[in-house]
Amino acid sequence: MRAFFLATLMALGCAATQGPPQQAVIPPGKGELVLDAGGIEALDFIVYFQDTGKEVARIYGLRTYLDPGTYKIVVKTDLEDEIEIEDVQIAVGQERHVRVPVGRFMVNVFGAGTQEGGGTRRVQIPFLVYDYGMHKVLGRGMTSLQVQHFVAREGIYKVRITPMITSAQGFTTLHDIIRPVEVRFGTVYPVTIDLSTLVPARPGQEGQRR
Repeated sequence: MRAFFLATLMALGCAATQGPPQQAVIPPGKGELVLDAGGIEALDFIVYFQDTGKEVARIYGLRTYLDPGTYKIVVKTDLEDEIEIEDVQIAVGQERHVRVPVGRFMVNVFGAGTQEGGGTRRVQIPFLVYDYGMHKVLGRGMTSLQVQHFVAREGIYKVRITPMITSAQGFTTLHDIIRPVEVRFGTVYPVTIDLSTLVPARPGQEGQRR
């Protein structure tokens, strides 16, 4: 019995000293590029030699090993916009952390519920993303029935949807809805639009008031 307790204590002691798994060792002659994206789990980016402009690697993630030298990093977003970061120095055996000025936003559109008693439900509808002055379309998307995030450069944008709303009498009206979007590092900016507020009163409600 005593031997059993001693073995158990030794096993617990070993488990307590293991700690979290160690990170992979940087390969000999290489350095490591680490992108800081404020909580975004992965980015689509391309690495170029700074001097020659030659492409070195295309990566989906946040880390990659590189030979020592100076590089340019081009990060893709969900908009028609690329983020270029120049003069990234990579040294042998060292991690080079680079902050990428990106954030996320989400567009939630709700319509009138189908069940009796009202309520709302998520709806799918296309939307456009403009610069703040609405001079140029920077991207297109579709709202989702689930939570969906879009990656964009830090800044202020505008989101536009043009839903067709049909009244209880069968009349259809086109609405133009524009909302500002402030994309900040390390946060998710929510845009919520409730289309049920645009539906006119039902015909029976007027008769009840007479």
